Amino acid sequence: YQQVLQQKYRFTFRFPSTGLMALVYCLEHYPESVVSIIGFDFAGELPSIGHYWERIFKFRTVHSMKRERALVLQLASTGRVKILK
Repeated sequence: YQQVLQQKYRFTFRFPSTGLMALVYCLEHYPESVVSIIGFDFAGELPSIGHYWERIFKFRTVHSMKRERALVLQLASTGRVKILK
């Protein structure tokens, strides 16, 4: 699905997160559905990330969180993705 992410969604940055890969999987396998996601609040204006099992926040990661956030918000604007709070 990394090729689909690069070719169809024009996301060419290395190491997409597992969450982004799962989102692309759902969008591709269920093309008529709206995919709802929760826990997207980690990609706020200040990129501090910790995995759900960690109690720490990191300011560095191998993922491009700003670009992932931009892609998810773009998909949400099309109606294919619904961000739950």
